[in-house]
Amino acid sequence: AMEVEPDASLIDGLDGLDVYRVEHTDAPADFESDLFKDLGFESAEEDAPPPLLNQWAIAVVEVAGADHGYLVFSSHPELLIETAKRMRDGSEGGLGSVPEIADVEQRLNDLDGDQRAMLRLVRTQLSLRIKYSLLREGTLRESDSLLAGLFRRIAENTGDDGDDPLGAKLLPPFDAVKEYFRPAGAFMRTIDDGWTLDGFLMK
Repeated sequence: AMEVEPDASLIDGLDGLDVYRVEHTDAPADFESDLFKDLGFESAEEDAPPPLLNQWAIAVVEVAGADHGYLVFSSHPELLIETAKRMRDGSEGGLGSVPEIADVEQRLNDLDGDQRAMLRLVRTQLSLRIKYSLLREGTLRESDSLLAGLFRRIAENTGDDGDDPLGAKLLPPFDAVKEYFRPAGAFMRTIDDGWTLDGFLMK
C-alpha cells in the first residue's frame, strides 16, 4: 500500500526494515488534476478536510520469536526507528518496565484485554503536558499534532474562528492539575460483526 502512496517515500532506517515517511503537500497529483479539469470538474479533493498530521511514518517490525510482525505508526520517523531497534534487540528497560504502565497493562488483562486486536497505553502527564500548555497559550491549532488537527476541525465546524473558543486561557498551570492526568489504557477486540473498544483512566 505504501509503495503506491504518492506522498510516501522510503527512508533510511535499519537493515531489513522498510520505513515509509508520509509528507502531505497541498499540490494535487498531476494525473488527478488533469483528469478532473478535462471532465469540467474541480479537483475531487478540494472539499476534503485537511489531514490530521502533515507528516507521519509507518513500518512493519519483525521480532525474533514472534510468528507475526508488528505494525508501528509514529508522528516522528526517528522515534519509530528507535522503537523498532529496541523491539528487534529485545532491549530491557523499555516502556513495559515502568511501574505505572505495568499497572495499566494488568488492568487491561483483567478486562480480557489480552485478547486484543489493538492496545494503547498512555502516560497522560507526559503525552498531554505540552498540548495543555499550547492550549492555554492559544497556539495549539498551529502545532503539528493529531490533537491540534482535531481542534482545528472543531473550530471550523462550529464556525468559531476566535483565538480561544474553549476559554482555555482560564485554565490553571499544568503543574496545578497534573495529578488528575492519570495513566490510561484502551484496547480493541475483534468480534463476529465488527470491533469493540474499551478504555479507562487509572484512579
